[in-house]
Amino acid sequence: MAVVLAAAVAGWLGAMLQPPVTVIRAVVVVALVDDDASAERALASQIRMLTDRSVLVPVADRIGVLPASLADAVHAEADLETGLITLDVRDSDAARGTYVAEQVVDEYLRTAYVSDVPADGLVRTRLLLPPHPVPDTRLSPLAGTAIGAGIGALAAGVVAFTGRRRRGRWE
Repeated sequence: MAVVLAAAVAGWLGAMLQPPVTVIRAVVVVALVDDDASAERALASQIRMLTDRSVLVPVADRIGVLPASLADAVHAEADLETGLITLDVRDSDAARGTYVAEQVVDEYLRTAYVSDVPADGLVRTRLLLPPHPVPDTRLSPLAGTAIGAGIGALAAGVVAFTGRRRRGRWE
């Protein structure tokens, strides 16, 4: 029982000690007007461009952080059916996270506009939703406690099972 309690407390503490994180989300629309294979390649290229050094390094220089730490804070994913790219920036400060997201989106749109090929109509990028806060998905203290208690119960069961087996008893 002590193992379960200790693991539950450790899970709760682990969840409580996580630094608060604000997730700032921006949504960019990419108009895909070619066949599915070309559209998929174009959207993948836009995702790579959004998280590439060509976008992140100028932003990191402007805001005064290392490009590697900016890359760790920025995550992008795309939906092929809608042509939407979701950009998430994680930061402990909502105002700073919003500013970073704005800078990344602005730099991306400048880069995408330069690389856009309007003649064949393959890609056109525009900001759909400006940076805005979204709910934090970090582990809650209650969930941390439950996970810790589960791990503790599993550990206690293993200890009890192996202890009985070594003594030669199966009670």
